[in-house]
Amino acid sequence: MTNNQLIEEIVTKECERYALEDSGFVTDRRAVARELSCERNAFLPNGCSLEEFREWKEHLLNNWYSRKGFAKFFRRKAEKHCMFRMVRRLSQNALSAIQRRYVEATIDEELKMEEERTVAFKFSSALFTKFYQGICGSGVLFASPGQLEKSCIEGVRSLFPLKYESLYERLLAKDDEFWGEIWRLIRRFVRFLIVEKSKEDQEAVEEVSMETVISVQEQLERGRLAQITSACHLLHSLQMTGRNKFCEWLRAEKKRSEEILLEDEDWQCLEGQDFAMIGSEKIDGRFAYLLEVNEKNEYDVCCALADILSYGHDKVYDELVEGMQDIVQAISMLYVENKRYEEIACTLYGISDGRKLDSLRKSVSRGKEYLKKRMVHLIIEYKRKGYVPFVVEKEDVK
Repeated sequence: MTNNQLIEEIVTKECERYALEDSGFVTDRRAVARELSCERNAFLPNGCSLEEFREWKEHLLNNWYSRKGFAKFFRRKAEKHCMFRMVRRLSQNALSAIQRRYVEATIDEELKMEEERTVAFKFSSALFTKFYQGICGSGVLFASPGQLEKSCIEGVRSLFPLKYESLYERLLAKDDEFWGEIWRLIRRFVRFLIVEKSKEDQEAVEEVSMETVISVQEQLERGRLAQITSACHLLHSLQMTGRNKFCEWLRAEKKRSEEILLEDEDWQCLEGQDFAMIGSEKIDGRFAYLLEVNEKNEYDVCCALADILSYGHDKVYDELVEGMQDIVQAISMLYVENKRYEEIACTLYGISDGRKLDSLRKSVSRGKEYLKKRMVHLIIEYKRKGYVPFVVEKEDVK
């Protein structure tokens, strides 16, 4: 290989390693090679050692970077996407090298992460943005890409593998990519509980997992997870929360199977009872039976709630759903019209993606509990007044 060919090879590898063409620092590789070939020290001494070759190459390139003003180029491009991409590439290469060589246990083992999943070596977009600001916002001007690469390697080595404190910090900062891994851990555990207890139920897995994640996030925001000091302890806390939410789901399913609210035939039976009541108590009104309902009996309260939502209008209905029309519409579509969550989301929002469905399930769950409390309050109020504010008109006598 001639000296010129050697320099062309060096320029090619330098451009590929640091993406100099993509960043706009180099526009023509051959022109750079010709320029370097004309340097006074462009010729490699015969019989030099590998160490001497490295020094010769570094000296040759550093002089060229200095003449071309890489430091000024870096300062000018520090906030541009091309430099962001260069630093991202250098940092990711450094992280990959660390991950390949690391043999000690990390928080991945403590969290029992799935194969090929990691939080110990996760360089999320939000975390990298913070890392990039530390490098490019420090005021240091790098004279060459090699100096920038060394700074990236040192920064990555000081950061990875992440310790539990850093993971907690990322969760507290609401880093979606780290929360995604927590979601996976929770979902895997919840699926195990549901399959072990009953059978595969994808909708139940998603529902319980979402409730667990929401609970964990609330605990984090309230500072209840601040006392956790290890990833192993965090995993235990996640599993305990998931188990509690699963038990709540089991109780709700048991009640739901008994409630008139979720059974078509029971709805029909309830309507038949209402019609009979109307026939015998026309003067007192369509919902006069509310005066006899035991507000402490959750089953009776749910029956009354279902009846009023099914009726869908007049003063009792208006008092019940006041200020909650949107969520009541969703609840009625779910329980009265027997529509699936996907259909409801499409009708209300025009879209049924994962986030909308999760938000809808959460809103329906909370709305249902609030309506039951309001139903109890109305029953007590009607009993205090001694009447229900709705009177059925008498039928015309033929």
